[in-house]
Amino acid sequence: MLCLFSCTTVNPVVGFTPQTIAAPEIQNPYFSDPTIDYVYKLDILVNKRTMSGILVIKKIRQGTHRILCTSQFGSTLFDIEIHPTGTTVHYIFEALDKKIILRTLIQDFSLLTEEITVPHATYTNDTDQVLQATKDKQDTYYFYKQPTGVLYTIKQLTRRKEKLEIQFHKIAASKSDSITITHHNFPLRMELNTLTP
Repeated sequence: MLCLFSCTTVNPVVGFTPQTIAAPEIQNPYFSDPTIDYVYKLDILVNKRTMSGILVIKKIRQGTHRILCTSQFGSTLFDIEIHPTGTTVHYIFEALDKKIILRTLIQDFSLLTEEITVPHATYTNDTDQVLQATKDKQDTYYFYKQPTGVLYTIKQLTRRKEKLEIQFHKIAASKSDSITITHHNFPLRMELNTLTP
């Protein structure tokens, strides 16, 4: 087979040992408490343009999250509700109202807030356990630090090419005070840093 483009593939579990699936489901504890309004300073870098705002993520019922972002002056940038049957876009700022940007934001926040997923493979090494799930022809890998079981990275691949990486930092009591969302196939990066009242 002749490849004119880069045909390198990524395997995020090189050096890991496949295991019998021990966990019946993948659990993402972040954004799962309906009594908490998760408030972050959000910095978005898209197409070399930077936007900042205040991001609020709220679980409003099982499987449903409302994600609202306002500028630091109070103007709404986007207001999206993610629920089990799809997504409702309540508002999107004109500069972000591009099909690919909106779709990407929805996919990112859906993955970020999805609480339970069913794995089909699990891998371990000396320090980590990785659970793999597949949905819509995309493989998603959840990295948990052992022995604490803390979820610290989510990687999403399409045809073995890394597409997206979510990293959780400053983790305590099922809350991550700093999150980075990095795309490898699209010029979009988001940084979330918690705001304390």
